[in-house]
Amino acid sequence: VKATSAAYAARSLQLAAKNQQPFLSELAVVEPALNDPAVVATLRPYAEKGVPSEVALAVTFPSVAARANIAAKADDGKNGILDKIRHAIGGFISVRRVGNPGGQGAEAILERAEIRLNGGDLKGAVAYLDTLPPSAQRALSPWLEQARARVLVDDTTRRISETALNHLSQMTNASTAPLNNGGVL
Repeated sequence: VKATSAAYAARSLQLAAKNQQPFLSELAVVEPALNDPAVVATLRPYAEKGVPSEVALAVTFPSVAARANIAAKADDGKNGILDKIRHAIGGFISVRRVGNPGGQGAEAILERAEIRLNGGDLKGAVAYLDTLPPSAQRALSPWLEQARARVLVDDTTRRISETALNHLSQMTNASTAPLNNGGVL
């Protein structure tokens, strides 16, 4: 019964953490079943305030990607007249070329990251963005922090859920072992 309750609580935590709302109460329910207090310490700051959902991050990505592209171009010294105008008006207009994800440079990296993000692979998108030049990463930093937090929360809650389900499976297998060996109920 304890293993079943722990598995249910872990799954509830995983589902609650997927949206943008705080999930502190779900973490509190799972906490007694966790053997590693570091897991709770890792999740607690995010559980208190919530983490943007993967969908919310995908929606905001094009605008932050445009700013990162402008920052990378400014660093490269490849500013054309359009880039100078965009920079002068504070980045309210942003144009980013698409259609060349196999290319080189920040623009291609941003496009590959966006393809991953739109395909539901936030972790892969973040991995691409980690290869951007420092100026582009600085332009993306608030978004990247939120994306890394989302990846951390999703990975951690998935591991908690998998561990609880494995424990439940072991308990179930142990309780049915006498029957499988010709035992009597």
